[in-house]
Amino acid sequence: MHLYNFPLSRSVKLIGLLLADTAMLVIALSLAFGLLGYDFAAQNQLFYAYLSAAVACSLLVFVRMGVYRALVLYLGLQFVVQLLKAVSLATCLVAAACFLSLPPESLD
Repeated sequence: MHLYNFPLSRSVKLIGLLLADTAMLVIALSLAFGLLGYDFAAQNQLFYAYLSAAVACSLLVFVRMGVYRALVLYLGLQFVVQLLKAVSLATCLVAAACFLSLPPESLD
Protein backbone atom coordinates (compact mmCIF):
# COMPACT_ATOMS: atom_id res chain seq x y z
CA MET A 1 0.00 0.00 0.00
CA HIS A 2 1.29 3.43 -0.95
CA LEU A 3 1.25 6.33 1.48
CA TYR A 4 -0.99 8.41 -0.78
CA ASN A 5 -3.59 5.67 -1.28
CA PHE A 6 -6.13 5.71 1.55
CA PRO A 7 -8.97 3.20 1.43
CA LEU A 8 -11.93 5.53 1.87
CA SER A 9 -15.51 4.59 1.15
CA ARG A 10 -17.50 6.35 -1.53
CA SER A 11 -19.66 8.21 0.98
CA VAL A 12 -16.60 9.60 2.80
CA LYS A 13 -15.16 10.80 -0.50
CA LEU A 14 -18.51 12.41 -1.40
CA ILE A 15 -18.65 14.23 1.93
CA GLY A 16 -15.09 15.46 1.39
CA LEU A 17 -16.01 16.77 -2.07
CA LEU A 18 -19.13 18.47 -0.73
CA LEU A 19 -17.12 20.19 2.01
CA ALA A 20 -14.47 21.28 -0.51
CA ASP A 21 -17.14 22.68 -2.86
CA THR A 22 -18.80 24.51 0.03
CA ALA A 23 -15.51 26.12 0.99
CA MET A 24 -14.73 27.05 -2.61
CA LEU A 25 -18.17 28.62 -3.16
CA VAL A 26 -17.83 30.78 -0.05
CA ILE A 27 -14.21 31.73 -0.84
CA ALA A 28 -15.13 32.67 -4.42
CA LEU A 29 -17.97 34.87 -3.19
CA SER A 30 -15.80 36.57 -0.59
CA LEU A 31 -13.11 37.24 -3.21
CA ALA A 32 -15.77 38.67 -5.53
CA PHE A 33 -16.89 41.00 -2.75
CA GLY A 34 -13.27 42.01 -2.24
CA LEU A 35 -12.87 42.84 -5.93
CA LEU A 36 -15.95 45.06 -5.73
CA GLY A 37 -14.54 46.84 -2.68
CA TYR A 38 -17.10 45.50 -0.19
CA ASP A 39 -16.43 43.72 3.06
CA PHE A 40 -17.79 40.17 3.05
CA ALA A 41 -17.72 39.93 6.84
CA ALA A 42 -19.75 43.13 7.30
CA GLN A 43 -22.97 41.83 5.75
CA ASN A 44 -26.24 41.50 7.64
CA GLN A 45 -27.56 38.22 9.08
CA LEU A 46 -30.18 37.87 6.36
CA PHE A 47 -27.40 37.73 3.77
CA TYR A 48 -25.71 34.81 5.52
CA ALA A 49 -29.02 32.96 5.87
CA TYR A 50 -29.75 33.31 2.15
CA LEU A 51 -26.14 32.46 1.28
CA SER A 52 -26.18 29.25 3.31
CA ALA A 53 -29.50 28.26 1.73
CA ALA A 54 -28.10 28.98 -1.75
CA VAL A 55 -24.94 26.96 -1.06
CA ALA A 56 -26.99 24.03 0.25
CA CYS A 57 -29.27 24.16 -2.79
CA SER A 58 -26.23 24.41 -5.08
CA LEU A 59 -24.75 21.28 -3.55
CA LEU A 60 -28.07 19.48 -3.99
CA VAL A 61 -28.12 20.57 -7.63
CA PHE A 62 -24.58 19.25 -8.11
CA VAL A 63 -25.49 15.89 -6.58
CA ARG A 64 -28.78 15.66 -8.49
CA MET A 65 -27.18 16.50 -11.85
CA GLY A 66 -24.51 13.84 -11.34
CA VAL A 67 -21.45 16.05 -11.04
CA TYR A 68 -19.89 13.76 -8.44
CA ARG A 69 -20.56 10.50 -10.30
CA ALA A 70 -18.26 11.10 -13.26
CA LEU A 71 -14.88 9.50 -13.56
CA VAL A 72 -12.39 12.26 -14.36
CA LEU A 73 -10.49 10.01 -16.75
CA TYR A 74 -13.45 9.68 -19.13
CA LEU A 75 -14.96 13.14 -19.34
CA GLY A 76 -16.90 13.78 -22.50
CA LEU A 77 -18.81 16.66 -24.01
CA GLN A 78 -22.06 15.50 -22.43
CA PHE A 79 -20.55 15.77 -18.93
CA VAL A 80 -19.10 19.19 -19.70
CA VAL A 81 -22.57 20.40 -20.72
CA GLN A 82 -24.07 18.93 -17.52
CA LEU A 83 -21.36 20.62 -15.46
CA LEU A 84 -22.00 23.94 -17.20
CA LYS A 85 -25.72 23.64 -16.46
CA ALA A 86 -25.07 22.82 -12.80
CA VAL A 87 -22.62 25.69 -12.32
CA SER A 88 -24.96 28.12 -14.09
CA LEU A 89 -27.85 27.12 -11.86
CA ALA A 90 -25.66 27.41 -8.75
CA THR A 91 -24.55 30.88 -9.88
CA CYS A 92 -28.18 31.93 -10.32
CA LEU A 93 -28.99 30.66 -6.81
CA VAL A 94 -26.12 32.61 -5.23
CA ALA A 95 -27.02 35.74 -7.23
CA ALA A 96 -30.65 35.44 -6.10
CA ALA A 97 -29.49 35.06 -2.49
CA CYS A 98 -27.39 38.22 -2.79
CA PHE A 99 -30.28 40.11 -4.40
CA LEU A 100 -32.84 38.98 -1.82
CA SER A 101 -30.59 40.00 1.07
CA LEU A 102 -30.34 43.62 -0.08
CA PRO A 103 -32.26 46.12 2.00
CA PRO A 104 -35.27 47.62 0.19
CA GLU A 105 -33.86 51.15 0.18
CA SER A 106 -30.77 50.06 -1.81
CA LEU A 107 -32.91 48.76 -4.69
CA ASP A 108 -33.95 52.27 -5.78
